[in-house]
Amino acid sequence: MIGYLIGVLLWIGGLFAAPAWGATEYEMEPEANPCPLMAGPHEILFSGYTVAMPRQQFCQEITETGGAFLTLDAISRELRDMMMDIQIVRDTVTLAHLPAQKYPTGTVTFPVVFDKPGTYFVLVTVTGEHGWIDKARFPLSVGETGNKAYFVYILLGLAVVGLAFYIANRRRGDPESPPF
Repeated sequence: MIGYLIGVLLWIGGLFAAPAWGATEYEMEPEANPCPLMAGPHEILFSGYTVAMPRQQFCQEITETGGAFLTLDAISRELRDMMMDIQIVRDTVTLAHLPAQKYPTGTVTFPVVFDKPGTYFVLVTVTGEHGWIDKARFPLSVGETGNKAYFVYILLGLAVVGLAFYIANRRRGDPESPPF
């Protein structure tokens, strides 16, 4: 009986383990577009790569401080003919700045060093040919992993303890009842 209960609890734990890992490091599938940012009606996709893990693509949560490469892909074709100004800021400090220019390929990749854990912002300002301006602001959490994962693990632990109490109390109340 104990072996059966342990097996069930491990199976339930396996169901929740993958979402917990995904909460801290969002590794994207190449076909997925989970990090859009909108500059007015224009869509731009964001992706980030750390120097320490160059094969893993990250979205809004970068697990560690240090060097990274950020990429912006202009999905809207109109953006390729517009001026785009790109900044990475934390508080009032600008870490990287690409002055306004046209990006005819629609893709911009640039290095940045995240020196401290915290919240950073990717700021994109798009200027159209008639002078109108659209802005986008994309938050990045750098080096602050674990908060969401711990929450998921605590919930999982509470669910397992609750299930164990439920099974134990049910068995005590009616000795003829099956384990589930």
